[in-house]
Amino acid sequence: MAGRRRAWWLRPLRLHRYLIHHVLAARGFSPPGIIFPVSAAILRERHTYDAALEAFSKPTFDFIKWHFNDKRDVVVENDTEDLYRYFDATHLAEYLYGRVVDTVENDLKEELGFMAAYDKAMEAVRAIVDMPDKRASLLVQFCLQNGSRLSANKRPQFEELTDGEVAQIEAAVGAVLADDQAGWRLRDPRLD
Repeated sequence: MAGRRRAWWLRPLRLHRYLIHHVLAARGFSPPGIIFPVSAAILRERHTYDAALEAFSKPTFDFIKWHFNDKRDVVVENDTEDLYRYFDATHLAEYLYGRVVDTVENDLKEELGFMAAYDKAMEAVRAIVDMPDKRASLLVQFCLQNGSRLSANKRPQFEELTDGEVAQIEAAVGAVLADDQAGWRLRDPRLD
């Protein structure tokens, strides 16, 4: 039952995030084909997201007559069209504005720092070994995810590299990670 509740609870969040991304893209907020990463800012402060939604839904709920049917579906008994047509979205707009500012000030800065570090690491790998970009990219990602080290579990995927080359690559990626100018931290995959 808890799994079913969790799935139910996450669906509105995914739908809302999709709608937010859609509106930002449709309004030209980000270049075509680029998703503005506001979801990370929303998930980082989930309690403020919930509060923003409840600022609208709690007062509105008093005007909705509803019940569950035999299949546990919600059945709305009265006309609610006017409750949603001209509602005051000021609080929701202010909330979204705050998440956009947070995204610009934190997430985009972090992403640009990561991209700069990634590019430096790719250059370093290319200077040490000649391999296809796709494989070099995978190698760099593995090293960046593991604090510059290629884990023993991932090492068999790169059998063509000598231990000396792997050591050089790890040292080069380590130098990139130590570079204060990169200004990024390892991303939390739970936010993706």
